[in-house]
Amino acid sequence: MTRKYRWVIDIDYFSDDKSDAAGISGPSNHLPLDITDNEKTFLLVDDDNGEPYYKGRIFGQYSGFEPLDDFGKGAAGATEVHYWNEDRGWKRL
Repeated sequence: MTRKYRWVIDIDYFSDDKSDAAGISGPSNHLPLDITDNEKTFLLVDDDNGEPYYKGRIFGQYSGFEPLDDFGKGAAGATEVHYWNEDRGWKRL
């Protein structure tokens, strides 16, 4: 199955320099690198203290939870995804 979205991690706030996730992209199977439309910036966040773990971008056709489900939950236990809105700042899904 070909996915109609892709995401990339740009900043790893959770990193200890040995496990830096910056540059990781997904989804892991059948990653469509040519998808560049509908770009949004996201944060993967811990809901206990609001601490951001990862910042990245998503492209294509998506519902919004894909980076959290595909990567954030398993990699760091992130529990929320927030998207940047030019008018309102960060907005939690």
